[in-house]
Amino acid sequence: MKEQKHDWVKIGGIIGIVVIVVTVIIYGITNPVNADTQYERYKFVTIEQYYDDNNTFTKIVCDPETKVLYAIIDGRLITPFYNADGTLRTAEPEE
Repeated sequence: MKEQKHDWVKIGGIIGIVVIVVTVIIYGITNPVNADTQYERYKFVTIEQYYDDNNTFTKIVCDPETKVLYAIIDGRLITPFYNADGTLRTAEPEE
């Protein structure tokens, strides 16, 4: 009798694990993380791109939300542009 009870506990545990795994899989399929919409606000608009004399690829981009200009150098370094007075340079004409 004791062995029979132990077998049912084992079967119940396996069924519980299977139910959890199936639930997680179904949730992942029905609610996928959409990387495009998640990072939509981080997309930059390319203004200019070029290679300089040292064969360094530079891309001048603009954040469409804030209009701040940035330089992306070799795809690894990003730095904003500043005006002479220390404020961030924007794509809009300065008055």
